[in-house]
Amino acid sequence: MRRPPGGLELRALALVATLVGSLASCGGGTPDARNPDRPLPPYLGHATELFDDGIEPTAVGFPMDPNGSPQGDTRVRERTQTGDAVVRAQVRTVTSKAEDRGLSWQIGFHVVERIGGTGPLEQNFTLSVLPSDPASGIVHAFEARLIGKTFIVFVREFSHAGAHQGDPGDLRFHVAGDTPDQAKAVKAAVLLEEVH
Repeated sequence: MRRPPGGLELRALALVATLVGSLASCGGGTPDARNPDRPLPPYLGHATELFDDGIEPTAVGFPMDPNGSPQGDTRVRERTQTGDAVVRAQVRTVTSKAEDRGLSWQIGFHVVERIGGTGPLEQNFTLSVLPSDPASGIVHAFEARLIGKTFIVFVREFSHAGAHQGDPGDLRFHVAGDTPDQAKAVKAAVLLEEVH
């Protein structure tokens, strides 16, 4: 099969353009992810789907689609590449609080291993779950039984309405099962990002 004329040259040109773009993006104008004054993105649009404050049912043992592999899920790649951190973390505490709109929870995690992301995340961090959050049903059903379990947690900090530069943001998350397939999918996404 013959290649169209100029095919090799066009691919080489595209590769050079990609490398130049990558080098340009490494310049000094990019804010440091660990800088507390870094600009935080608003929690809008597609970000609310990726970091949905949810816990996957499979993470707590509910069977789902047997064909649904994390390695084929583009959201795993997106969460890994856009998040501040992806960690294997163990639940240390779960506390609940009665509010006007229902129960809310604070889940205390301890990082066992960082497997992705270069953004800031403390070794011990807390995630808030509101009654309206997707995770609320699972947290309500399991509460203390979550303590001691290990999960893969995707986190990203977002600005909130009325926030000023330097104000702390809201930590948004997605919790998945701590499985070899999930870890492989995250590591593959990290490698893919490094190549680009």
